[in-house]
Amino acid sequence: MVKASEIQVIWETERATVDRLLGDVGLPILFRLLEQTQQVAIDRRWPLTKITVQHYQDPEEDWEYLLLLMDFDCPRMQAKAFFWDDYIRTFVKNISKELEIYEQDILSRMIHFELESNP
Repeated sequence: MVKASEIQVIWETERATVDRLLGDVGLPILFRLLEQTQQVAIDRRWPLTKITVQHYQDPEEDWEYLLLLMDFDCPRMQAKAFFWDDYIRTFVKNISKELEIYEQDILSRMIHFELESNP
């Protein structure tokens, strides 16, 4: 049986940046999101191979956030179905409902999502 921890999380940003952006309130949200994403991917048999955590800063605006890049080993259309329909519309929405308003704000402003696929 595949374990959730076998879906690798790759950190392409320094911990100090993550701490600065999320603070004491947002950091547990990120770790919960990563852990539960790994488990849901295993339970639902998604072809999710890794999650990459990147720092993004808009060069024209004073805006920065963490980007969770989900890497699926399947065609793009299939990855989009897993990602948008199942992950964003259901999974992330359900996590957001469980959070306090100030936590929802951190999730919506500081953690963004994107997908990659291997066609």
